[in-house]
Amino acid sequence: MRKYFKKIIIINLLVFFCFSNLFGCKNSKISEENNTYLKEIDCNFFNEENIDFVYDMKAIDKNKVVILASNNNKLKYFISENNGESWQDKNLDILNDIDNEVNDACISKDNNIVITYKNKEGKYKNSILYSDGKIEELNIDHSNAKGDLPYNLIKFASNGDILLYDGDKNIKQINLKDKTIKNNFNFEYIGLTTTVENKIVNYNKDYIEYYSLDSGKKIDSVKNKMDIKSIYSDDIYSNSLFFINSDGVNKYKIENNNDKFIIEASKTSFGNSNLSPLYFSQVGENEYLCIFMEQGKNGFKYYLKKYSLSNLEVNNNESIRVYSFYENSLVKQIISKYNLENSTQSINYEFGLSEEESDKEADEIKRLNTELMAGKGPDILVLDGLPYISYMEKGILENMNDIISKYIDENSLFNNIIQYYNDSGYYALPLRFNIPIIVGKNIENVSDLITLTEAIKSLYEEKCTSILDIYSPTELIKALYYTNSINWLNENNSINTQEIKSFLENCKEIYEILEKTKSKNNYEYHLKNQKYYESINMYEKIKYLNREVSPAILLFGDSGSKIDIGSMKNFSQLGLMITICNEFENYSYRTWNSNEKGMFIPNTLIGINSRSNTKEESKRFLKLLFNNEYQNIDSTLGLPLNKEVFSNNLNSEIDNATNGEYSIDNKETIRIKKPSNEEITNFISVVENAKISTNDNLIILNQVIDDMEKYILDKQDINKTLKNIKNKVDIYLSE
Repeated sequence: MRKYFKKIIIINLLVFFCFSNLFGCKNSKISEENNTYLKEIDCNFFNEENIDFVYDMKAIDKNKVVILASNNNKLKYFISENNGESWQDKNLDILNDIDNEVNDACISKDNNIVITYKNKEGKYKNSILYSDGKIEELNIDHSNAKGDLPYNLIKFASNGDILLYDGDKNIKQINLKDKTIKNNFNFEYIGLTTTVENKIVNYNKDYIEYYSLDSGKKIDSVKNKMDIKSIYSDDIYSNSLFFINSDGVNKYKIENNNDKFIIEASKTSFGNSNLSPLYFSQVGENEYLCIFMEQGKNGFKYYLKKYSLSNLEVNNNESIRVYSFYENSLVKQIISKYNLENSTQSINYEFGLSEEESDKEADEIKRLNTELMAGKGPDILVLDGLPYISYMEKGILENMNDIISKYIDENSLFNNIIQYYNDSGYYALPLRFNIPIIVGKNIENVSDLITLTEAIKSLYEEKCTSILDIYSPTELIKALYYTNSINWLNENNSINTQEIKSFLENCKEIYEILEKTKSKNNYEYHLKNQKYYESINMYEKIKYLNREVSPAILLFGDSGSKIDIGSMKNFSQLGLMITICNEFENYSYRTWNSNEKGMFIPNTLIGINSRSNTKEESKRFLKLLFNNEYQNIDSTLGLPLNKEVFSNNLNSEIDNATNGEYSIDNKETIRIKKPSNEEITNFISVVENAKISTNDNLIILNQVIDDMEKYILDKQDINKTLKNIKNKVDIYLSE
């Protein structure tokens, strides 16, 4: 439990880094980078060594790298004197002889080791093992650390001092020469922290702050423009910082503000969201090492990767361009995996809008349409948010029958989903899908917005104090948009004002009821939560818009909800949802229907540019994406279209969730029970009955949501609202 807590802090709050290459290496991937080529090498160090936890990795000199790890709470020390090409296991028995439980450990560039441990009396202590073999106890008082935990060892500073984190907002700098506290750093917010040269660096989302390790005073505060996930540093080769974000790794020199992009995520393991970079370091003039961590069912798993720049020759085959309107996490992982495994064909990923450009949707659509109509553009299109039906009618999309026919013949995919896209051929196909779900009290007859409104009115008449966990008109509109806007457009692509009118009138009636039942505390919490999602990247916003069903909200008694609406994106909530429906009277779940058919929400809809120069290569790539291996990538990002992967993930998640507990209004607990075979079969039948796609055109929603909100809040009458909506949508459709 201690080690897990420590690692959470390291990943989410602090920062660490360093790398290595161990024993044998395989599966190198080469990609072009400014007339040089970046090579990623998978190394098998953690396969050959018996290691269950990694504390630190550090370059201690040019060509020398150290890894500090443990097995069964015994420290293990490995050193390489050739940039990780080979390793020696050094004896640390002198520290292990302390015979107490090690909590934390780190290495200095002088090869000194400091450990935090818990003695037999239950008190946290520190010892240092010097490079000359001497050991000394450090008199560090851990009583001021937050909670029943010790100070965490952040790292050694470049000057040899130790930095300790109290779990809150404070970092102590301890001079090892005289064992005194040299500086106390108090931050308003500690995000990602490291040291470089003679500075401590703290990144708090908006700013990168620099403080002097000599004076303890702030040197500078720089407005941050990057979406930084991790920060690392180098004390040996270049005194540089390394920023890791969704694009890859940037090398930044403070002295001259020089920023250089060195590792591309889409062509390396940095594009795999299941792997967290744990330690990163420069180990040669053009060599870098990284230890990645993956959290699985049986604990942590570690991987060592080496990156080197060289002038090797590469295959000059034309690369495939993949485009999405918004940045897509699943696509990034797929491309990263493919590029790592294929040296004959590379795939480049680009997306239209960044977070800062989210108000330029119409402009980006125009730009892309112009490019496509000119016979140019990307080879593969991720069609989420794009007018794919219009593209199909204009001949922009390639027929993909030959991609999907094999899977249809084998009956290995959910054909009820696939067949929706069969319009004399398959011109668009989803990689994943979600199922819109309604769960709660007295909802057995709910299938659309009208019947939902009636159910909410009925619960209000029963004096229910909380009905639906929604607190603003905008949130209500967004929650209901996917499943209730399917008929907003007529077959001739004109706007259906009557359908929109009905939608608005029902939303207004629901909102007026919810206003009478919402609590002040819940409302304020909800506003904070909404502001958070307004600040994150566009892809996350889209995921939030398509809200995940959360049956736990039904367990909060008077302050909870009686109904929850959302989508089943994975199987994490299924066991709890079925348990609640079994335990509470008149509770059930069902899906939204359209024309008596179940609905689904497509996720990562793909198509091929019919004028692409790499159509055959693109088809070979896309064909892979429906097999077991690729459908199993990150099961949190939508239900797999592949039946076998679907079944395996379903059974695995149900087994994991069984016997978990939830508190009911802080008075009693409910234990999640394993669904019966019949209940699982019933859920699968819900999925198999999903034959109608929801509306996923977010651009239309963004065009009309302001007017809709004004109507719900009585700031605009229905006629003016409908007129404004029609004008805006007509302009968009004409473009």
